Amino acid sequence: KKHIYDLWPLAMKATNIFTDVLHELDNTDSKRDQKKFLKQKEKQLSDEFTAQLKNLNTTEGEILMRIIARNTNHSVYDLIKEFKNPASAFYWNTTSKLFGYNLKEEYDAAKYKDFEFICQELEDNQQPETDDYLAAH
Repeated sequence: KKHIYDLWPLAMKATNIFTDVLHELDNTDSKRDQKKFLKQKEKQLSDEFTAQLKNLNTTEGEILMRIIARNTNHSVYDLIKEFKNPASAFYWNTTSKLFGYNLKEEYDAAKYKDFEFICQELEDNQQPETDDYLAAH
């Protein structure tokens, strides 16, 4: 439960970024401009989040992926495949299996009842500020 509360702001920020990127891609006509935008966004996100993500332990990483999959209605594998490329998605899925989880796994609220309950609680209550978590890590 503590991990979910701690990671919620970061996951919400990731969800918001995902939504913004989709919106921007929908409003960009040429494939060239889309690729350029994605490359710039990847650099920006790498600069902003790499240090925080490297400090996550395996459990925290799995929880973060589960929250993102829940909030985006896409598996993390599908997100990587869509925004990066299929080879990267394959690589990261294979790597994640070494740690005991699968990026292709879709979020299933029935399977994760306790997890879903906590997420619902967080959505219903005042959501913690994203910057509070980011400043602390």
